[in-house]
Amino acid sequence: IAIAAITCDDMETSLFERCLRQAADSAKFKEAIPDPGRINLIGFQSGPARAELVGLLEAMGIGVNECLLPGWSLRSLENLRAAGIQVYCPRADYHEFDARFFQGHGLRSIAPEAPYGLSGTREWLEAIEAAVGRQGQFNQALEARYNEVCQTWAGVRESASHWRLGFVVAEAKLSTLEDGSSLDGLRLLPVVTEMGFGIDIMVWSPVGAPHRGELSGCPPGISLRRFSSAEELGELLSSGDCTAVYSDIGPDQRLLQNGLSRFSRFCFEPGFDGALRTAQRLLRICRLPFHRRYAKYWRTRGPQ
Repeated sequence: IAIAAITCDDMETSLFERCLRQAADSAKFKEAIPDPGRINLIGFQSGPARAELVGLLEAMGIGVNECLLPGWSLRSLENLRAAGIQVYCPRADYHEFDARFFQGHGLRSIAPEAPYGLSGTREWLEAIEAAVGRQGQFNQALEARYNEVCQTWAGVRESASHWRLGFVVAEAKLSTLEDGSSLDGLRLLPVVTEMGFGIDIMVWSPVGAPHRGELSGCPPGISLRRFSSAEELGELLSSGDCTAVYSDIGPDQRLLQNGLSRFSRFCFEPGFDGALRTAQRLLRICRLPFHRRYAKYWRTRGPQ
Protein backbone atom coordinates (compact mmCIF):
# COMPACT_ATOMS: atom_id res chain seq x y z
CA ILE A 1 0.00 0.00 0.00
CA ALA A 2 1.81 3.05 -1.18
CA ILE A 3 1.72 6.77 -1.69
CA ALA A 4 3.61 7.15 -4.96
CA ALA A 5 5.87 10.19 -5.18
CA ILE A 6 6.51 12.22 -8.34
CA THR A 7 10.14 13.28 -8.72
CA CYS A 8 12.15 15.68 -10.85
CA ASP A 9 13.01 12.73 -13.09
CA ASP A 10 9.44 12.71 -14.38
CA MET A 11 9.71 12.42 -18.18
CA GLU A 12 7.13 15.08 -19.03
CA THR A 13 8.69 17.81 -16.92
CA SER A 14 12.18 17.03 -18.23
CA LEU A 15 10.98 17.35 -21.83
CA PHE A 16 8.99 20.45 -20.89
CA GLU A 17 12.08 22.19 -19.58
CA ARG A 18 14.08 21.44 -22.74
CA CYS A 19 11.26 22.85 -24.90
CA LEU A 20 11.05 25.93 -22.67
CA ARG A 21 14.65 26.75 -23.47
CA GLN A 22 13.94 26.38 -27.19
CA ALA A 23 10.84 28.62 -26.96
CA ALA A 24 12.80 31.30 -25.10
CA ASP A 25 14.98 31.81 -28.18
CA SER A 26 11.98 32.67 -30.40
CA ALA A 27 11.21 36.25 -31.46
CA LYS A 28 7.63 35.92 -30.17
CA PHE A 29 8.84 35.10 -26.66
CA LYS A 30 11.46 37.84 -26.57
CA GLU A 31 9.18 40.56 -27.94
CA ALA A 32 6.12 39.83 -25.76
CA ILE A 33 5.06 42.47 -23.21
CA PRO A 34 3.77 40.79 -20.01
CA ASP A 35 0.18 41.68 -19.09
CA PRO A 36 0.00 42.05 -15.27
CA GLY A 37 -3.69 41.04 -15.29
CA ARG A 38 -3.07 37.66 -16.97
CA ILE A 39 -1.52 34.47 -15.65
CA ASN A 40 -0.29 31.10 -16.91
CA LEU A 41 -1.43 27.93 -15.09
CA ILE A 42 1.27 25.27 -14.96
CA GLY A 43 0.80 21.75 -13.61
CA PHE A 44 -2.96 21.61 -12.96
CA GLN A 45 -4.87 18.54 -14.17
CA SER A 46 -6.85 19.02 -17.35
CA GLY A 47 -10.57 18.45 -17.78
CA PRO A 48 -13.63 19.86 -15.97
CA ALA A 49 -11.68 20.73 -12.81
CA ARG A 50 -9.16 22.95 -14.63
CA ALA A 51 -11.97 24.49 -16.67
CA GLU A 52 -13.66 25.42 -13.38
CA LEU A 53 -10.47 27.04 -12.06
CA VAL A 54 -10.18 29.09 -15.26
CA GLY A 55 -13.83 30.13 -14.95
CA LEU A 56 -13.39 31.18 -11.30
CA LEU A 57 -10.35 33.28 -12.17
CA GLU A 58 -12.06 34.93 -15.12
CA ALA A 59 -15.08 35.75 -12.92
CA MET A 60 -12.61 37.66 -10.74
CA GLY A 61 -11.32 39.57 -13.77
CA ILE A 62 -8.07 37.58 -14.00
CA GLY A 63 -7.31 36.30 -17.50
CA VAL A 64 -5.69 32.92 -18.11
CA ASN A 65 -3.15 33.12 -20.91
CA GLU A 66 -1.96 29.48 -21.17
CA CYS A 67 -2.59 26.18 -19.33
CA LEU A 68 0.39 23.83 -19.47
CA LEU A 69 1.22 20.42 -17.99
CA PRO A 70 -0.32 18.10 -18.70
CA GLY A 71 0.16 18.86 -22.39
CA TRP A 72 1.67 21.82 -24.20
CA SER A 73 2.75 23.00 -27.63
CA LEU A 74 5.73 25.02 -28.78
CA ARG A 75 3.31 27.84 -29.67
CA SER A 76 1.97 27.91 -26.10
CA LEU A 77 5.50 27.98 -24.67
CA GLU A 78 6.44 30.88 -26.95
CA ASN A 79 3.34 32.71 -25.66
CA LEU A 80 4.21 32.32 -21.95
CA ARG A 81 5.78 35.77 -21.65
CA ALA A 82 2.46 37.44 -22.55
CA ALA A 83 1.28 36.76 -18.97
CA GLY A 84 2.51 38.71 -15.97
CA ILE A 85 2.67 35.75 -13.55
CA GLN A 86 3.21 32.00 -13.77
CA VAL A 87 1.03 30.14 -11.25
CA TYR A 88 2.28 26.62 -10.88
CA CYS A 89 1.43 23.56 -8.82
CA PRO A 90 3.61 23.31 -5.68
CA ARG A 91 5.43 20.17 -6.77
CA ALA A 92 9.08 19.91 -5.76
CA ASP A 93 10.37 19.55 -9.32
CA TYR A 94 8.40 22.62 -10.46
CA HIS A 95 10.24 24.68 -7.85
CA GLU A 96 13.49 23.46 -9.33
CA PHE A 97 12.85 24.51 -12.92
CA ASP A 98 11.21 27.73 -11.75
CA ALA A 99 14.56 28.73 -10.28
CA ARG A 100 16.44 27.58 -13.38
CA PHE A 101 14.15 28.99 -16.08
CA PHE A 102 11.39 31.40 -15.05
CA GLN A 103 13.48 33.46 -12.66
CA GLY A 104 16.38 33.41 -15.08
CA HIS A 105 14.19 35.03 -17.77
CA GLY A 106 12.69 37.62 -15.45
CA LEU A 107 9.30 35.86 -15.31
CA ARG A 108 7.44 36.24 -12.03
CA SER A 109 6.13 33.01 -10.49
CA ILE A 110 4.07 31.97 -7.49
CA ALA A 111 3.17 28.52 -6.16
CA PRO A 112 0.40 28.81 -3.55
CA GLU A 113 -0.96 25.64 -1.95
CA ALA A 114 -2.91 23.71 -4.59
CA PRO A 115 -6.69 24.40 -4.80
CA TYR A 116 -8.05 21.18 -3.24
CA GLY A 117 -11.03 21.38 -0.89
CA LEU A 118 -13.17 24.43 -0.23
CA SER A 119 -10.77 26.39 1.97
CA GLY A 120 -7.80 25.39 -0.18
CA THR A 121 -9.51 26.63 -3.35
CA ARG A 122 -10.49 29.92 -1.75
CA GLU A 123 -6.98 30.50 -0.39
CA TRP A 124 -5.49 29.71 -3.82
CA LEU A 125 -7.77 32.22 -5.55
CA GLU A 126 -7.05 34.89 -2.95
CA ALA A 127 -3.29 34.33 -3.31
CA ILE A 128 -3.56 34.90 -7.07
CA GLU A 129 -5.72 38.01 -6.72
CA ALA A 130 -3.13 39.45 -4.33
CA ALA A 131 -0.30 38.62 -6.72
CA VAL A 132 -1.96 40.45 -9.63
CA GLY A 133 -3.04 43.38 -7.45
CA ARG A 134 -6.78 42.71 -7.51
CA GLN A 135 -7.50 42.26 -3.80
CA GLY A 136 -11.18 42.02 -2.94
CA GLN A 137 -12.24 40.50 -6.26
CA PHE A 138 -13.10 37.16 -4.66
CA ASN A 139 -15.50 38.77 -2.20
CA GLN A 140 -17.07 40.85 -4.93
CA ALA A 141 -17.41 38.16 -7.60
CA LEU A 142 -17.54 34.79 -5.84
CA GLU A 143 -18.69 35.21 -2.23
CA ALA A 144 -22.32 34.33 -3.04
CA ARG A 145 -21.28 31.22 -4.96
CA TYR A 146 -18.90 30.18 -2.19
CA ASN A 147 -21.63 30.48 0.45
CA GLU A 148 -23.97 28.38 -1.70
CA VAL A 149 -21.34 25.66 -2.08
CA CYS A 150 -20.74 25.74 1.69
CA GLN A 151 -24.40 24.92 2.32
CA THR A 152 -24.16 21.81 0.14
CA TRP A 153 -20.80 20.99 1.73
CA ALA A 154 -22.38 20.89 5.21
CA GLY A 155 -24.64 18.02 4.15
CA VAL A 156 -21.73 16.16 2.59
CA ARG A 157 -19.68 16.59 5.78
CA GLU A 158 -22.49 15.18 7.87
CA SER A 159 -22.65 12.07 5.67
CA ALA A 160 -18.86 11.71 5.65
CA SER A 161 -18.68 11.86 9.44
CA HIS A 162 -20.13 8.32 9.59
CA TRP A 163 -17.19 6.82 7.63
CA ARG A 164 -13.46 6.40 8.16
CA LEU A 165 -10.64 6.41 5.61
CA GLY A 166 -7.34 4.61 6.12
CA PHE A 167 -3.78 5.54 5.16
CA VAL A 168 -0.74 3.27 5.33
CA VAL A 169 2.60 5.06 5.29
CA ALA A 170 6.21 4.53 6.37
CA GLU A 171 7.18 6.62 9.36
CA ALA A 172 9.83 8.46 7.32
CA LYS A 173 7.10 9.47 4.82
CA LEU A 174 4.47 10.50 7.36
CA SER A 175 4.80 14.15 6.34
CA THR A 176 3.57 13.32 2.80
CA LEU A 177 0.04 13.16 4.20
CA GLU A 178 0.18 16.88 4.93
CA ASP A 179 2.70 18.07 2.34
CA GLY A 180 1.59 18.00 -1.31
CA SER A 181 4.99 18.49 -2.93
CA SER A 182 5.09 14.87 -4.17
CA LEU A 183 1.39 14.43 -5.05
CA ASP A 184 0.65 17.20 -7.55
CA GLY A 185 0.07 19.59 -4.66
CA LEU A 186 -2.57 17.37 -3.03
CA ARG A 187 -2.38 17.60 0.77
CA LEU A 188 -4.30 14.44 1.57
CA LEU A 189 -4.89 14.75 5.29
CA PRO A 190 -6.15 18.36 5.43
CA VAL A 191 -8.48 17.76 2.47
CA VAL A 192 -10.18 14.59 3.75
CA THR A 193 -10.35 16.05 7.27
CA GLU A 194 -12.16 19.11 5.89
CA MET A 195 -14.63 16.73 4.22
CA GLY A 196 -15.53 15.32 7.63
CA PHE A 197 -14.19 11.77 7.32
CA GLY A 198 -12.65 10.00 10.29
CA ILE A 199 -9.03 9.01 9.65
CA ASP A 200 -7.06 5.87 10.58
CA ILE A 201 -3.30 6.17 9.94
CA MET A 202 -1.22 2.98 10.04
CA VAL A 203 2.48 3.79 10.30
CA TRP A 204 5.26 1.33 9.49
CA SER A 205 8.18 1.53 11.92
CA PRO A 206 11.09 -0.96 11.93
CA VAL A 207 11.35 -3.09 15.08
CA GLY A 208 13.29 -1.19 17.73
CA ALA A 209 13.48 2.05 15.75
CA PRO A 210 12.69 5.29 17.62
CA HIS A 211 9.40 6.94 16.69
CA ARG A 212 10.50 10.07 14.85
CA GLY A 213 7.74 10.73 12.36
CA GLU A 214 4.98 12.96 13.67
CA LEU A 215 2.05 14.90 12.29
CA SER A 216 2.07 18.65 12.80
CA GLY A 217 -1.08 18.17 14.83
CA CYS A 218 -3.40 15.23 15.32
CA PRO A 219 -6.96 16.66 15.14
CA PRO A 220 -9.91 14.89 16.76
CA GLY A 221 -11.11 11.94 14.71
CA ILE A 222 -7.62 10.83 13.67
CA SER A 223 -6.26 7.51 14.94
CA LEU A 224 -2.55 6.73 14.54
CA ARG A 225 -1.30 3.15 15.07
CA ARG A 226 2.10 1.63 14.28
CA PHE A 227 3.12 -1.76 12.87
CA SER A 228 6.42 -3.48 12.09
CA SER A 229 5.46 -6.46 9.91
CA ALA A 230 3.05 -7.57 7.19
CA GLU A 231 1.23 -9.68 9.77
CA GLU A 232 0.72 -6.70 12.06
CA LEU A 233 -0.53 -4.63 9.14
CA GLY A 234 -3.02 -7.39 8.30
CA GLU A 235 -4.31 -7.29 11.88
CA LEU A 236 -4.74 -3.52 11.72
CA LEU A 237 -6.59 -3.73 8.41
CA SER A 238 -8.90 -6.48 9.64
CA SER A 239 -9.65 -4.94 13.04
CA GLY A 240 -9.89 -1.25 12.11
CA ASP A 241 -12.99 0.84 11.54
CA CYS A 242 -12.05 2.26 8.14
CA THR A 243 -13.97 1.06 5.07
CA ALA A 244 -11.63 2.40 2.39
CA VAL A 245 -7.84 2.70 2.34
CA TYR A 246 -5.58 4.88 0.19
CA SER A 247 -3.45 2.86 -2.22
CA ASP A 248 -1.75 3.58 -5.54
CA ILE A 249 -1.72 -0.19 -6.18
CA GLY A 250 -4.76 -1.63 -7.91
CA PRO A 251 -6.06 -4.19 -7.29
CA ASP A 252 -4.47 -4.39 -3.84
CA GLN A 253 -4.98 -7.92 -2.54
CA ARG A 254 -4.36 -6.93 1.09
CA LEU A 255 -7.38 -4.65 0.91
CA LEU A 256 -9.53 -7.17 -0.97
CA GLN A 257 -8.84 -9.91 1.57
CA ASN A 258 -9.99 -7.63 4.38
CA GLY A 259 -13.12 -6.39 2.60
CA LEU A 260 -11.79 -2.87 2.16
CA SER A 261 -12.33 -0.56 -0.80
CA ARG A 262 -9.50 1.42 -2.35
CA PHE A 263 -9.14 5.10 -3.20
CA SER A 264 -6.17 6.98 -4.63
CA ARG A 265 -5.01 10.48 -5.56
CA PHE A 266 -6.89 10.14 -8.84
CA CYS A 267 -10.15 10.45 -6.88
CA PHE A 268 -9.34 14.07 -6.01
CA GLU A 269 -10.19 17.13 -8.09
CA PRO A 270 -9.38 20.81 -7.45
CA GLY A 271 -11.94 23.63 -7.34
CA PHE A 272 -15.23 24.11 -5.51
CA ASP A 273 -17.27 21.79 -7.71
CA GLY A 274 -14.27 19.46 -7.83
CA ALA A 275 -14.22 19.30 -4.03
CA LEU A 276 -17.90 18.34 -3.95
CA ARG A 277 -17.37 15.69 -6.62
CA THR A 278 -14.38 14.34 -4.69
CA ALA A 279 -16.28 14.08 -1.40
CA GLN A 280 -19.26 12.44 -3.08
CA ARG A 281 -16.92 10.03 -4.91
CA LEU A 282 -15.26 9.01 -1.63
CA LEU A 283 -18.66 8.52 -0.03
CA ARG A 284 -19.71 6.18 -2.85
CA ILE A 285 -16.50 4.20 -2.37
CA CYS A 286 -17.16 3.88 1.37
CA ARG A 287 -20.78 2.82 0.87
CA LEU A 288 -19.95 0.23 -1.79
CA PRO A 289 -20.76 -3.19 -0.22
CA PHE A 290 -19.06 -5.27 -2.93
CA HIS A 291 -15.64 -5.67 -1.27
CA ARG A 292 -17.08 -6.43 2.17
CA ARG A 293 -19.50 -8.96 0.69
CA TYR A 294 -16.89 -10.95 -1.22
CA ALA A 295 -13.87 -10.65 1.12
CA LYS A 296 -14.22 -14.26 2.30
CA TYR A 297 -13.83 -15.52 -1.29
CA TRP A 298 -10.74 -13.39 -1.91
CA ARG A 299 -9.21 -14.71 1.34
CA THR A 300 -9.67 -18.34 0.28
CA ARG A 301 -9.38 -18.18 -3.51
CA GLY A 302 -7.70 -14.91 -4.39
CA PRO A 303 -9.02 -12.49 -7.06
CA GLN A 304 -10.72 -14.35 -9.91
